Amino acid sequence: MPDGRRGPGAIALRANPRITTAPADTRDPETVGVTTRAVRSTVAGRRVSASIWLRGTRPGTTVVLRLVERDAAREVGAQVARVSLAGGGWRQLAVVYEPRADQSSLDLELTVTKLGDVAILVADDAAVLVRSA
Repeated sequence: MPDGRRGPGAIALRANPRITTAPADTRDPETVGVTTRAVRSTVAGRRVSASIWLRGTRPGTTVVLRLVERDAAREVGAQVARVSLAGGGWRQLAVVYEPRADQSSLDLELTVTKLGDVAILVADDAAVLVRSA
């Protein structure tokens, strides 16, 4: 487990050129990603913000953070934030989304492209905040 922004416990994403995956609706073998259910049941109009700290070892690595609203398996809406990392230092990526419907779910997707065979993306301090009524 790699060192995080303020101590141990971050996650690391690395491309594997021998495995072709399709995270976050892509077919690019240099793309890796992770998805998690961030909110189980939404309230229409109640803003949700998500953020994560990132550090890449390869300049030009592109990272996409999406909050995706789903009603069952159907995508209802999404908000996207994107950054191209310079390599080395920590950078925060954040997104804010206002759900359109009650009782939908929100997934948080982190997708990394142009990672290459030897590069690593370290992600830490992910947070999701649902605004109070």
